[in-house]
Amino acid sequence: MGGTILWKDGRIFTGRRYVEAVLAEDGRVVAAGPTRTVVRAAGTGTQRVDLHGRLAVPGLVDAHLHLAETARAVVSADLRGARSLREVGERVRAWARKNPEGPLLGLGWEEAGFVEHRYPTAADLGEWVGDRPGALYRVCTHAAVVSPRLLETLGVRSDSPDPPGGRIGRDADGSPNGLLFDRALEPLSDWVDRSVSTRPEAMGRVLEAAAGLGLTTLGAVSASPAEVEATVGLARRTPLPARVVFYLRANDRARFGELRRRSRTDSTDLVGVKLVADGAFGPRTAWLTRPYHDAPQESGFALRTEPELRTILQEADAAGAALAVHAIGDRTLARVLDAFEALRPSRRPRIEHASLTPPSLLRRLRTVRPLLVVQPGFVPSDSWIVERLGTRRARWTYTFASFLRDGHAPAGSSDSPVEPLDPWLGVAAAVGPRAATGAPEQVDLESALRFYTVHGGEALGHPAVGHLDPGAVADLVVSRAPTLRAAVAMGAANVARVYRDGAPVGPRPAPGGG
Repeated sequence: MGGTILWKDGRIFTGRRYVEAVLAEDGRVVAAGPTRTVVRAAGTGTQRVDLHGRLAVPGLVDAHLHLAETARAVVSADLRGARSLREVGERVRAWARKNPEGPLLGLGWEEAGFVEHRYPTAADLGEWVGDRPGALYRVCTHAAVVSPRLLETLGVRSDSPDPPGGRIGRDADGSPNGLLFDRALEPLSDWVDRSVSTRPEAMGRVLEAAAGLGLTTLGAVSASPAEVEATVGLARRTPLPARVVFYLRANDRARFGELRRRSRTDSTDLVGVKLVADGAFGPRTAWLTRPYHDAPQESGFALRTEPELRTILQEADAAGAALAVHAIGDRTLARVLDAFEALRPSRRPRIEHASLTPPSLLRRLRTVRPLLVVQPGFVPSDSWIVERLGTRRARWTYTFASFLRDGHAPAGSSDSPVEPLDPWLGVAAAVGPRAATGAPEQVDLESALRFYTVHGGEALGHPAVGHLDPGAVADLVVSRAPTLRAAVAMGAANVARVYRDGAPVGPRPAPGGG
């Protein structure tokens, strides 16, 4: 935690307004305003940082990412951007040659971009890696393909039924083809937890990378108990460069109380439970009111029955957990809002994604008023959204401007490793045009930055995070740019210096100080 520090003579966005100077003592902001006024409040021995007219903003917040999975992605085969199954195979073989021992794990394939226009299969993976156990996750992580050996290990056979809320991919004769969707992935997730170690130092490297991007607070959702314990262990040895606020995965909700008592440090906190209620648009598993435009026989599916959903939420709420529910499809969102209205949780609940919100659901959101956690990076990534949903329905995806007009405070996030951790990409996506749908849902620069600052702190239940008004934690990013527009144009390269609790944690200063 820093001593007394004064940032002055710059253009500082507090999250709510622009000021020239900010003063912090013992890691908390005590004054913000004109340089002349704030300097008067600074005592002898104050460290003074002259911004020389440059921009500074609050430490950024990613309200929804997957910490352990992001750490694993660093050491997995990177399949993002592959344009064909042949290219996927080449990357998998190259990774396997460099990593000859242990299981294979890959992430990031997307069949929509393949020249073959089909999913990979176990037969493909067997051709690429032979008898080696392995799994390749689709970019959304709601689908994966596993190798023939791993399919056998998981006990998936021709007579295996589809689990509730999941689907097993099959060939024309009904035999499993290696593809698993949503809750059919649960045995695979258990295997990954057992077989692919996520070392604490790997998570530490993710936190260092996050701080280098200007992120000082991360919302780690769907966290396993082992992930929470490993990160807390790191935090007890040394302050982390970014604080981590955890939401435990729903299947482990019975452990919430016990873990919560042990999780609170200067760098970590366990505040809630996250439930996944449906899938994603990419593999057509998000649950829709009407069928998919490009697959009229499919409407997605709910991952939990209505009684299961309400029971899980009630148990988590009774344990003192804040509720966070993944709802991408409109039919799922309606069911989740029904559950919130019936339960009336003790803490304001969160909706993760809220990706499809036609006017009827926008009206309901005005009444129920959950916290909304969105992913602006999905806008450019989902370039196929009109094909998937049809023109009229696609217009109501990622309705950020509508949320703001209705008085919501959407929190921004990456959903890493689904999208890159870089928050500057998210800000740019929120202000950019909607090439696919043409919908007028982009927002102004300051509103987009609030997604990743003050709104993020509110969504995580840490209202002192994400702004620089008196009483806030002294998290601050010094930019190389003079304006927010210039900073967003530069992207992550604009980050010159990062402070957490008034102490430097990010990149070394650029020439010229700061």
